[in-house]
Amino acid sequence: SSSSAASDVYKRQAMNGYLQDTGTIPSYRQANWDILEGVAGPAESGIHPGARVAHSATLHGRNVLGDRVIIGEECQLYECILWDNVVVGPGAILRNCILGRNVRIGAAARIEDGAVIADNVHIPDGTEVPANARISV
Repeated sequence: SSSSAASDVYKRQAMNGYLQDTGTIPSYRQANWDILEGVAGPAESGIHPGARVAHSATLHGRNVLGDRVIIGEECQLYECILWDNVVVGPGAILRNCILGRNVRIGAAARIEDGAVIADNVHIPDGTEVPANARISV
């Protein structure tokens, strides 16, 4: 097999800036926190301007809320990442979870530590999603 010398040459270039492998849930979460805290460049707000949070809801620690997220009355969020178009019903409690696009969380539902809910999943009122659960349609 003939190979040109050019095909065996590799370029190396120093890169400036932030790089985080997001291939695992913990590294994905860390990349989000790094953006909020300014590690990956200028610090950014985790709350999209199109998100709506009820006055009686409480956001504990770092949270990322995408566009068109609606957080209902008396909700509590503890370091969660919610993608676009998520609706969280009144009285729900979410702990260290990741919710994909178009997720609906019913009233008084509990999403426990480390749960990941894929796009388009609807969790009924009063449901408890256990820690580290993975739920998809």
